[in-house]
Amino acid sequence: MDYTIPSSWKEVTLRQYIDLMCIDEKLTSSEKIFQTLSILLGISIRQAKKLSAAEFALIEKSLEWSNSLPVGKFDMRVKIKDREYAIIPNLESLSIGEFIDIEEYASNFNTQVHNLISVLYRPIVEEGEWGYKVEDYDSEKCRGRAEIFLDHFSVEDAQAASVFFSLIASGYLTISPESLVN
Repeated sequence: MDYTIPSSWKEVTLRQYIDLMCIDEKLTSSEKIFQTLSILLGISIRQAKKLSAAEFALIEKSLEWSNSLPVGKFDMRVKIKDREYAIIPNLESLSIGEFIDIEEYASNFNTQVHNLISVLYRPIVEEGEWGYKVEDYDSEKCRGRAEIFLDHFSVEDAQAASVFFSLIASGYLTISPESLVN
């Protein structure tokens, strides 16, 4: 049987993370284990059930890192499929559409993380000594990018970006709705 054991959250894609978060809590503990192995190793549940005790023990030991939350270094830029993406450089210039989408996706992080990351990270369209400019907000392009990010953006990178963004944006995002009323 051919499989690869991820060595950290950095090697787990957003699709795998979402699948892990969607494992039914009503399943027995052994059913949850087989689903987890299927997702992380890229094998079927049937194949997971056929693992030898020695293989299972090795895999279990190798996956100990998964018992803790993803923690990584925040990167303003990521390169995926030969394209460079960067986080929105100016949070004060968020449109109402961006603001609403970010809030919606953040409130359902475990199933919408790829959509959230697609709003936050966009292709760099221009750069210079002054910094960089990312592609303007377009919800259709975000949906297409979200599909790419499902299989090519790591959980570790997404978690780091989300923490960074929530720390930086919390003051701005909580003040903005009030300023719309005043």
